[in-house]
Amino acid sequence: MAETKAKSIKCKQAGCSASTDGKCLEGLSPDACPHCSIIEDDISEDIVVPDIVEAIITPDKEIFHNVHRGEALELSETSSITNSSLTRLIILAGLSEAGKTTMLASIFDLFQCNSNFCGYIFAGSKTLIGFERRCHHARIKSEREIPVTERTKSSDSKVFLHLKVKSKEKIPTDLLFTDISGEIFKELNNSAIESKNFELAKRADHFALFIDSDQLSNLTNRNIAKTRSIGILRSLIETGMLGVNTYIEVIFSRWDLLQGKSDVELHLKFVESIKEKIIKKFANTHKNIAFFNLASRPTNLTNFYFGYGVVDIFTDWVEKSPFITDIKTDTSIEVKNLSTREFSRFTY
Repeated sequence: MAETKAKSIKCKQAGCSASTDGKCLEGLSPDACPHCSIIEDDISEDIVVPDIVEAIITPDKEIFHNVHRGEALELSETSSITNSSLTRLIILAGLSEAGKTTMLASIFDLFQCNSNFCGYIFAGSKTLIGFERRCHHARIKSEREIPVTERTKSSDSKVFLHLKVKSKEKIPTDLLFTDISGEIFKELNNSAIESKNFELAKRADHFALFIDSDQLSNLTNRNIAKTRSIGILRSLIETGMLGVNTYIEVIFSRWDLLQGKSDVELHLKFVESIKEKIIKKFANTHKNIAFFNLASRPTNLTNFYFGYGVVDIFTDWVEKSPFITDIKTDTSIEVKNLSTREFSRFTY
């Protein structure tokens, strides 16, 4: 009688039926399950090999589920958020090292340290790891002597950070922040063509322009910082990228460093001259312009607290949108031109 080979399954797990029907208790193929072993047995031609052999050779189809990686998002990855809610888009603009990323890190830390920040509670985020990466170098665990924030790379396409917050008696609000390199905004200042390509600004609920106060208190560099920063705003407005109803926040960041200078009154007058120039040049067409002083991570904690100035700005970001005319306490929201809110129409 001729001999042949047949495969059989043995499983160590109690209650597993893989040895009879080929179906693994863990939902895996038998050859991938650590509890199963496949044995080749010698049998004669007179013994009929059961259909179980086919079940072993052709395992059940694998099922995959999408999960959030927690990293910062690309533009194409934001659709799952923007398609499901009236999401606020806050563009953080400014030259390199103006404090954009530092502010994002401080907001994340403030929600971790407070159960209720600015009257809002944390309601979720799809980019927790992205936030953590921006906070790490400012924490003790990084083993750095001085808290720092890692600079954003100009080549990075994953620039969106997501935060969902909720206040009493209102529906949750989704916020998308950009963390775009200052080198990109430097190009916008230098080139009208680059500005016209920055169509993402058309969709912005808020455009926050960061101006480094430490540079403004440097007599050598302050006029360059002033000209380039205002140039970013001018270029986007003149090319029609910033809507007339977009909320524009001019943020004087690192305010603690300016206040720490000996000739502080001289520097404060220069800051006022910047405000006057912006109002004179742009307020006729863009009514929603406001100014803020910010010290996200102050070096002098005697006169400034952690996240100084964040409260007032953050409240505006959550509550105000040029696309929404009335926010009610239920899910009924009156929206103007909802189709214009689709992120798929905008690139940069």
